[in-house]
Amino acid sequence: MAKIWKAAVAFVLLALACSTLYFSVLNIQLSYRLKHAEQENGALKAENEAMHGELNSLVQNYSSLEAAYASLNASYADLLQERLALEAKCDALEDAYRQLNASYNQLNLMYVILAEVYSALNATYNELLAQYSALNASYIILSNSYAKLYSALYEPPANKTVPTIEELKTWLGEDPTDKIAYSWPNFVCGDFAVMLAFHAKLIDWDMGVVGILGKKADGARFDHAFNAMICA
Repeated sequence: MAKIWKAAVAFVLLALACSTLYFSVLNIQLSYRLKHAEQENGALKAENEAMHGELNSLVQNYSSLEAAYASLNASYADLLQERLALEAKCDALEDAYRQLNASYNQLNLMYVILAEVYSALNATYNELLAQYSALNASYIILSNSYAKLYSALYEPPANKTVPTIEELKTWLGEDPTDKIAYSWPNFVCGDFAVMLAFHAKLIDWDMGVVGILGKKADGARFDHAFNAMICA
């Protein structure tokens, strides 16, 4: 009985010793794990703080990017409106260009037609100018002749001269009055005399017209006209 009791006590003591050892080992393991967990917790805390700093930096960057995005979005909206306005202006300018181009083509066609008309009118003008020059030259000649004729008909000689008999003979040989054919009653002696006196007056000679009205010895009527002038 005593042996059994001793054995039981020894077994209990052994069990306590084993239990104490087990708990010591368990305590060491738990201490190690706790220490390791504290280290990991410190590392995680440091990593968390670092990540929190990165998060704050990212939040700040996000805020900056969000502000920049809002600014870019506003700028994009402004640029879009400007683009739409420029497109509207471009369309208006294209319409105006098409209209101007059509007007230019029409005006160019009118210019070609007017150039042809101008060329024809210019040719006609040159012809008329040449005719005018010729007519003007004739007019000047006729005007001078008219002035002389008017003066001879209605004015006394401006510079009356008296020729010699030789000058009168020479002039009578050159004057064409006697080349006109006698024609009764269209051009008779009186017409010859008046024309010759008129020609003399054109060179400032004073030649008279003498008319004789009477009868011959047999009683027949005799009328005649001739010229007379005083010579030097």
